[in-house]
Amino acid sequence: MAVAPDKTSSIAETQNFSSGLPEKKGIASRLYEGLYKIPGINRIVGKMEIAYNQFRADKNEKKSAKFKSEMDVDDLSVNALDRSKAQIEATIETLKRQGMPGTESLQIKLKEIDRQKMEILSKKDKKQSKFEAKDNKVKLYVNHRDAITNRLIGRYDEKLYPMEKELEGLQACKRRADLEVAMMNAEHEASLIEMQEIEQQKAQLEEAYRSIGYSDKKIKKDVAIKILAEQLAQNRKRIGMENEVMAKRQDVIDRKIAKVDAKANPYRDKREEFARVKAGRPVDMKVKTRERSQVFAGEETIIGHTRQERRDEPMIGDETVDGSVEAQNESQQQAEPQQPTTSSLNMPPITPSQKNIETTEEETVSTNDPLRAAAWHTIRKMEDLKMKYSDLNGATEKEREEKFLELTRRLWNEFTVHGITKNGSMDLIRESDLDGESWLKLLELAGFSIDRDKVNFIKSGTTRESGVIGDTSEKQSGVIAEDKGKKLTMDHHGPESDRTTSATKFAYELLTTLNLLKKEDYLDKFVDFVTACDNLEFSADTYGTVYKNYAKNLYGLRQKIKLEDILQMFKDGIDPAQEIPEDRLKSMEYEDSASKSSDPAKMKKKSLFEFSEEFRNNIDGTDETIKKMEDFVLDTGGSRFGKVLIDTGRIVGKGKWIAKVYDNNHSAQLAAFASGYGAYLKWSQKNNGFVIFTKDKKIDEDTVPGGFGQGFNVRGHMWMKPEFDDDTQKVVPLTVKLEDILAKLAGQSPADFKMDDKLKKAFDKATKNKSKPAFKRKSKPKPQPAP
Repeated sequence: MAVAPDKTSSIAETQNFSSGLPEKKGIASRLYEGLYKIPGINRIVGKMEIAYNQFRADKNEKKSAKFKSEMDVDDLSVNALDRSKAQIEATIETLKRQGMPGTESLQIKLKEIDRQKMEILSKKDKKQSKFEAKDNKVKLYVNHRDAITNRLIGRYDEKLYPMEKELEGLQACKRRADLEVAMMNAEHEASLIEMQEIEQQKAQLEEAYRSIGYSDKKIKKDVAIKILAEQLAQNRKRIGMENEVMAKRQDVIDRKIAKVDAKANPYRDKREEFARVKAGRPVDMKVKTRERSQVFAGEETIIGHTRQERRDEPMIGDETVDGSVEAQNESQQQAEPQQPTTSSLNMPPITPSQKNIETTEEETVSTNDPLRAAAWHTIRKMEDLKMKYSDLNGATEKEREEKFLELTRRLWNEFTVHGITKNGSMDLIRESDLDGESWLKLLELAGFSIDRDKVNFIKSGTTRESGVIGDTSEKQSGVIAEDKGKKLTMDHHGPESDRTTSATKFAYELLTTLNLLKKEDYLDKFVDFVTACDNLEFSADTYGTVYKNYAKNLYGLRQKIKLEDILQMFKDGIDPAQEIPEDRLKSMEYEDSASKSSDPAKMKKKSLFEFSEEFRNNIDGTDETIKKMEDFVLDTGGSRFGKVLIDTGRIVGKGKWIAKVYDNNHSAQLAAFASGYGAYLKWSQKNNGFVIFTKDKKIDEDTVPGGFGQGFNVRGHMWMKPEFDDDTQKVVPLTVKLEDILAKLAGQSPADFKMDDKLKKAFDKATKNKSKPAFKRKSKPKPQPAP
């Protein structure tokens, strides 16, 4: 985009010339401004102006970089003098303590060093003044460039606005059409089953007539046969016509969307061309602001030369570039399937064909298309109540949609979620975890009547035969309708589930797609928070921040805070990874479970600040504990799980086993990940169990074929073998050996696996007082005599 300086200079001179003539200023300005309104010319003029300002900014930036390099050399010289001065001062102190002569000559040498330092700093001041002048020129030209860019972007925004509004309206029409298709398909499925029954009746009647000697011609003329055949023909014709009408309607909408989108794309491309110009920011030279004497203290606040100060200021137009309407529409267009959308639920597009339907001998029909699944459940409820499809009729699409949503809110009245068991007890507490409780809360916000006394709290991993079920299933993933819509499940415990899923997320995406719940920024962040908590999934650069503030942020304190208060914090814009403000921590009080009173009225209360202080005191020594465990590390290599921290625990009190790394609300594995470990293994022979957490690498058939022999996989990043059997609550002995687990983590067979000397020595020392060794080398089988 660069343009020769002589050409661009003439443009700048023309501008300056016209601005210098008061009589002609208005005319020249109007003529020049008018160029921006001429199609084609506006881009050429804008590009030339942008190129000129970019050229001047680049030129001044190179000069400022040269001055910065010279200043760095001066800093090195000053640092060398400071080191010499420190050595001489230390020598003077030593001579004084020993009562030796010669300190005066050394003090004179210190004065000479100070004079040299002052000369270098004076030269550096001049260079820095030149640097600051050039630095401000860079910013001036960049600001001019950005102003021109914003003007051009604004022109294209004006062109795009009516097209984007039209696309929004078309997308709303498409969503309503998709919903009607889902409802129509569910009705058709019921009609097809009725038609099968009519076919059977017709076939039985024809067979009866044949058995008494009727000819085929006579059978066809029979009144009963004619009525049944006519019913079948009418139903088939109706289904065919309805499918054809809806297909044409969807095709018309799709064609309109494609046409408007194609018309908007050239403007989007031109707009993005200028939006990308602003991405090029000046280089941050990181020059430390000079310290001035008291006389000039006021001047430093007037001129801010560090790039950090300018970067913290909002750049005009940045949000327009990053949050552009066309970017959202383009992403929606790319993800838009031909039939009811499922892309928002992170699932492959599913067309309403026979591939979506599984029919067993009991005629149990299921679907995993979220939109269709929801429609099925509503329609099944209508059928159970003997309601008519005419109850969904309306004069317009909007009226039909509103009636459907009203019925959905009224008819979804049976809710199930998993409860919580504690201390190995089989008794369920009528509470769920954060994901389960948040799932219920979103349904309540969407207008469903959630009566907690009527909610079914069941054992995790089980399900019910009917109703809306969240966060518990027989290993299912997504939004699933079963038994012709009798049961609607939202869960993420299937083999295809990963750490980006949660029941809350599936519910949120379904409810907002159906327009039962309005999509809000604070709800987006709340759902992401719940999903991250349920999977302990953070980006690589976030683990450290989350753990650093864990004792005082939402992630660490979430188990102590009421769900309504968590939602309010997101409304107030609190970052879950950062510390909650101290005044807020002190103002919030909750029951202290440690008070152990069966009477809620007698339960003691503590402020959230007190809880956080206790948490911080417990977590403070974690980093030191992990450092002391550096011998208990297995390095599986970067291509596998990286370094694995192995926690064999310790015995306290009356023989109770606890982990070495303090663990509260998943703080142990978070600490391990934040310390650079790729996996964390807790092993308890005493408690007949183990659990493995992995940070990035998944545990699957590629990394650990066949698993670890005992236990089960949880979304690819957790493998656990609990002490008790889920069904009987009886202890299940631990039969797999720790050495076998380490071998599989390293990608080796147990027979070939060998620990390094440091790890073996650490385990031998940790287990020498135990009755059973930590490892038992498998001996090779003795050769048997030939028969």
